[in-house]
Amino acid sequence: MSYRDGLTALRRRRAEGVPLDRREIELRFATLRGGSFDDPDLFVAFADVFNAVCAPAHITFVPQRDRCRIDFDKKQLQFSGELRSAAGDVIGVIERILDFEVGIAWHSRIIVNKRFRDVGIAAILLEHSLRFYQAVELPEVQLTAALTTGPYYWAKLGFQFADAADSAAVQHWFARVNAKLALGLDCVSERPPRDWLLIGADDGCTCTLGMIASAFPSERASIETRAKDNRIGLDEQIPVGKAILLSGPKWRGRLPATRRSISFVQTYVRARLDRAAVLLRTPAEKNPSEPDEPLD
Repeated sequence: MSYRDGLTALRRRRAEGVPLDRREIELRFATLRGGSFDDPDLFVAFADVFNAVCAPAHITFVPQRDRCRIDFDKKQLQFSGELRSAAGDVIGVIERILDFEVGIAWHSRIIVNKRFRDVGIAAILLEHSLRFYQAVELPEVQLTAALTTGPYYWAKLGFQFADAADSAAVQHWFARVNAKLALGLDCVSERPPRDWLLIGADDGCTCTLGMIASAFPSERASIETRAKDNRIGLDEQIPVGKAILLSGPKWRGRLPATRRSISFVQTYVRARLDRAAVLLRTPAEKNPSEPDEPLD
């Protein structure tokens, strides 16, 4: 069977909801062995394989030639490229390394165009990816929750701290904010990122990002940018735990590719899926008003 025939069969199985198994996917990737991305046919094959097994509905992957690698000795697949909507618009850029030797999918980067924000694009990609990782026996996803939205966003989707040092960095920032703002809160013991979002959510203990920015002048510019990118006013009262994640340090996160993780992310996705589907099928205006920005 040629790889194109195989991909056609794979797409049909996917459309029918038939689960993929690792052997099938390995056979598809094996067609790329020994080739070069200077070969147009091989380059197209790479995109076809990715779209067949990775891309959610209404999203297509367009590889970036010099950033895509397949290392069969190390059992690694590295890819980077554009994500495009069914309407042909650029959604953003994605970069990942799938390491079958150590069993980790490294989510290096995702950049989402502002037009596609607030409809759960990253969560939709994550849910679909987790299902794929289960099929190919990659047990874990790792990333760095950084930049302006990552520490808060990835906590919402259930990522855990990669190790104690990441947890300690957030606890240290909490202690500093707690002391500077005289919040009078008890010291927080080690807890997963999502639990930080619960601090102040139930008991009404809130603060503003503006208060934190005033208390830490050296961090003001960064905090103001984070507030803007997360669409939160500097004077808006938000739960303390949310403020800690939004203003605090980056952290390395991990998420097991399990049914529980998929179910958790799926709950987040469901509330946004209809809006996302409409947006992905609707062509953008000729002059988009806002540039692309990082999400991770």
